[in-house]
Amino acid sequence: HVNLSSTYLNTDQKNLLLNTVIHNTRIKSLNLAGLNLAECSEELLANVVSSIPQVNLASTKLTTNQYTSIFSRLLGAIRLRELDLSNLSLGKVHSGLFALALSRLRSISLQNTIVTREQLQELRTQIKFNYSALEYLALSRNIMLINQINPLELAEIVYVDLK
Repeated sequence: HVNLSSTYLNTDQKNLLLNTVIHNTRIKSLNLAGLNLAECSEELLANVVSSIPQVNLASTKLTTNQYTSIFSRLLGAIRLRELDLSNLSLGKVHSGLFALALSRLRSISLQNTIVTREQLQELRTQIKFNYSALEYLALSRNIMLINQINPLELAEIVYVDLK
């Protein structure tokens, strides 16, 4: 397990770390919560995230291009099963890519994450009518209210945590 949550690393140190982590298949968990990863390579970050079973990217200030790269990478062969995207803004990610990528994971945390109604509806449809490995979904009540989504619609098909 590697926990670098809220550490102060410069861009070179972050890139060196990511390049090192990607080659270590023994890492089971990577916590990068609170790090500003906006300057890191999109491709490198996507490859690292997809190669580790459990990753925490909460509050990491990722760019839309980085999210898109990560979600696109999740459509291929991956080891990732649990992903924390709490306290982020994902509203600019295409809803189809959002739903398809996240439905391939076992556990997702989107607490205090800005998502659109369309993204949540697409995720619901993907889980309910198509292939999905998703078992656990953590959402904030305020996100459900803002998007006027009934949590019971999702709770029928996946465990929804509304803490």
